[in-house]
This record gives sequence, structure tokens and C-alpha cells, in this order.
Amino acid sequence: MNLIAGSCHCGNIRYDFWSAMLPEELSVRACQCSFCKKHGGRYSSDANGKLEVRIQNEHRVNKYRFATETADFWICKDCGLLPLVTTVTSGKMYGVVNLTTADDIDASLLAGKPVDTSLEDKTSKEERRRRTWTPAILLS
Repeated sequence: MNLIAGSCHCGNIRYDFWSAMLPEELSVRACQCSFCKKHGGRYSSDANGKLEVRIQNEHRVNKYRFATETADFWICKDCGLLPLVTTVTSGKMYGVVNLTTADDIDASLLAGKPVDTSLEDKTSKEERRRRTWTPAILLS
């Protein structure tokens, strides 16, 4: 497994993203919704990988939800960065990481393929996420 570690700028929200793929093999998605475009989100996941999330101070994290309100966009209240997005489906947490917040990632990998999921209904979004997002756990 290959590790991509990352965090918000101040380090309050940290993640370890383990993938069977090399960074250059990962699918990088540039969501076209207005929220993600403004945050410069370049998301990646691996359904066969593992995502570990660590929070230094929970009170300094804002989880923003919009549209179908089925995903949490983790934003640090201190530095304002958005390092990851999670969802809970069928009692299991899944997530994607914003590769712009990775500690050591080649900038040439961040272009991202434009994606628009705005026409998906809630059930379709949940099924796609269960199938393609990375199984995630929140560590204390």
C-alpha cells in the first residue's frame, strides 16, 4: 500500500490515505459544483484503500453540508482549508481526500478530471460513494 499523508494548513485535521495505487495512477476529480470550485477541490479515493482521519481539536472543525446533505466537508475553522469529505452509508464511513492538501504530491497530478454529480439523486450518490470512495475511520 502507498501512503499519502496530508492535513489542513495548521495541522488540526490530518489524514493518512492508503492506496493500492501509486499517486500517478489515482483518479483525480475536479468537482464542478460552486462550493468545490471555490475551494479548489481535487479529490481522490480508492475503494480498496484505507483512510484514517485524526482531529487535534474537534471544536475547531466545521462540517459543512449542502444539496442532498449526505456528505460532510471538513473545514478547519483556524486555517480555512478543506482536506477531506466523508459520508456515512449503511453505518460505514467513506471518504475522499483533497489532494491539494497532501504533504508531498507532485503538482502535475492535480489537474483533475472535471466531474458534475449535480444530477444524481440521493440514492445514486450514496451508491457511487459506497462503490468508489475509500473506507474511512476517525481516530482519537
